[in-house]
Amino acid sequence: MNNSTCKKILPLYAPKLDEQIIDFPIEQSKQILISEKEYRTIKCELRFWKAMHYKSIIREGTLKQTIKKLEGDIRDLRHRVFGKKSEKKSSSKDCNRSKKSDSKRCRGQQLGSKGHGRTKRPDLPKKIEEAKLFETPKCPGCGIPNISDGSKDAEIIEVEVKAYTRKIKRQRMRKDCKCSGIPNTITAPIPPKALPKSDYGNSIWEAVLLTKFHHCQPTNRLLNQYKRCKAFDRQLSIAKQSPSFSDLHEKLVEKMDTMAKERDIFVEAHKPDDPNTNLLSIVKFKILTSLQNHWDGLNVFVEHPEVPMDNNPAERSIRNPVTGKKNFYGSGSLWSSQLAAIMFSLFQTMVLCGLNSNHWLRSYLTACAENYGKTPEDLSPFLPWEMDENRRHKLSNPPDTS
Repeated sequence: MNNSTCKKILPLYAPKLDEQIIDFPIEQSKQILISEKEYRTIKCELRFWKAMHYKSIIREGTLKQTIKKLEGDIRDLRHRVFGKKSEKKSSSKDCNRSKKSDSKRCRGQQLGSKGHGRTKRPDLPKKIEEAKLFETPKCPGCGIPNISDGSKDAEIIEVEVKAYTRKIKRQRMRKDCKCSGIPNTITAPIPPKALPKSDYGNSIWEAVLLTKFHHCQPTNRLLNQYKRCKAFDRQLSIAKQSPSFSDLHEKLVEKMDTMAKERDIFVEAHKPDDPNTNLLSIVKFKILTSLQNHWDGLNVFVEHPEVPMDNNPAERSIRNPVTGKKNFYGSGSLWSSQLAAIMFSLFQTMVLCGLNSNHWLRSYLTACAENYGKTPEDLSPFLPWEMDENRRHKLSNPPDTS
């Protein structure tokens, strides 16, 4: 009997015969004998490839996240370049269609509506000029000349920047007696300046400080503008003639350092070093110490409701300094960076308090000049939180240049 007929006759299961047992041969797996050194080598390689496989899985996951991020950036850039813009001007057809369908008016001032008129500026000084006719007009029919009928006012806003030299004629008196111990001549003093030994007046320093630290523009632009006005024939040395605003700031830093040292001494003296202290006391001490260290910043909005609880206004306020740092490439020395920090804080304080920075700075420099180039002893007229209403209202308007 051949193998093919056996395969057809044999069933798929083992037949159960009465009082008879059929033993089928069991196929045994092959065994390979290797040495212990080869076994250890194979085991080390197994562990190595398992670790490499694990690292590849992690790397693949990281690459997938990177691909998703890059795809999102591509979608964002594609939307910015090719996407629809909300400020796109609509055509007249679309506007008429929207009127018919949604009954919504077009954006902007409507045709035929009454406007708000021209903005009045009562704080600007007025310079009256007369505009007269070249010749007396006459009636073209009879030749009789017209008579005067008053005038009609028209206003034009102008900004004029010009450089000039103040030539001060100081009165000098000579004694007409023969008394000894008395000067022979007495001369009137020079008008006060913020820097007594400088050739430049307060208006120059006002423009320099405002341009750099308030408008965040490079000083070179202002110097080129002054050169075009023929104000300077040589380079203005700002570094050598910059006024000193750091006296009060240094005193404030010293007081803050003293307070910080006292705080550190207090915290070190009250550390829970006792081994018998329980865990709850240690956690409570850490929380209360952190709360004490940050308490001045946490409760500012309680005493000053105008200060918000979030940090968004602070981030917006440093936008100008960041832009200015890119424009004039930062500070070239330590004193320049300290001056920049002080001026940024001063001008931002003036903005928050609603004061005019030009008027405030001009008043301050005038007070320094009257004090022989030194900081005024009484700073209350220049602190917004100590000004009266009349002083605040006066400094909130532009300076009077008439």
